[in-house]
Amino acid sequence: MNKPHTTHFFIISYDSISKKWSSDYDKEEELFIDGTICTHEIDEEVFADGTVHKYEGSKKWSGGYLGDGEFHPLEEMLMDKISDAIDHLNTPTNET
Repeated sequence: MNKPHTTHFFIISYDSISKKWSSDYDKEEELFIDGTICTHEIDEEVFADGTVHKYEGSKKWSGGYLGDGEFHPLEEMLMDKISDAIDHLNTPTNET
């Protein structure tokens, strides 16, 4: 079995009244009841001729917060990047 990889889901919403983007944690909780991080195990089968077939194995869902003050290893970095992206989206431009 290979090292698992993760897929992180975030919901960013646009408010047409305030004309601002924001993270929508309530919607994340509503849509991803088992958590917003999916860890995928990649399994492989080696055949007699040496060819290797890789396929997706089990999936495990979790939240960014793991409990007891601990977060998923990538959570802080990803949240910083999402926050920077939202700030960029909300920065006024000179376009008319």
